Amino acid sequence: INKYKFKKLSVDKIHKLNLKFDFIYCKAFEHIGSSEKFFLKISNVLNKNGVVYLKHRPFFSYLGAHRYASTSIPWGHVLLKDVDYKKYCLKFCKKRSKKMIKFYFNSLTYPRITIKDLLKLASKFDLKAIKIIYEKDIDFKKKINLSNSVKDFWKIIRNNYPTLSKKELLSGMTHIVLKKK
Repeated sequence: INKYKFKKLSVDKIHKLNLKFDFIYCKAFEHIGSSEKFFLKISNVLNKNGVVYLKHRPFFSYLGAHRYASTSIPWGHVLLKDVDYKKYCLKFCKKRSKKMIKFYFNSLTYPRITIKDLLKLASKFDLKAIKIIYEKDIDFKKKINLSNSVKDFWKIIRNNYPTLSKKELLSGMTHIVLKKK
């Protein structure tokens, strides 16, 4: 019988264990400050053929800004450029604008990275995607209707984020499994 050891800790402290791992699980990738630093650290402590499982609510999904930083505009956090998001908060969310802005820029992955770009970055650290699962949200049809209600929705999305896929935008939770070469 194999004996497994489990460690729960921040990616910022993983190197201090001075161990190599076969499996690493990250349950809220959207809160990682720097994707590049994350992949560098993970790559350094992951054994060859080791697996990384990322549970990720993409920033670009409907609840990607999380309810706290979400606007009343469907996908406002994606349709608005950063400067426009700040203006929106200051004008329409006066009581909580400072907290919204702080959360939006400091508690969620920033700068924003699409899954396509995330996979490209991971490959620089010898991590290859072996499985990606886009969970459909329970309100999928409602989201399609909302996206259709915004004039030039898809044009704006493509302009703001050219590498963003419809699957990512319309997903709920995304599960990404990477393997080290």
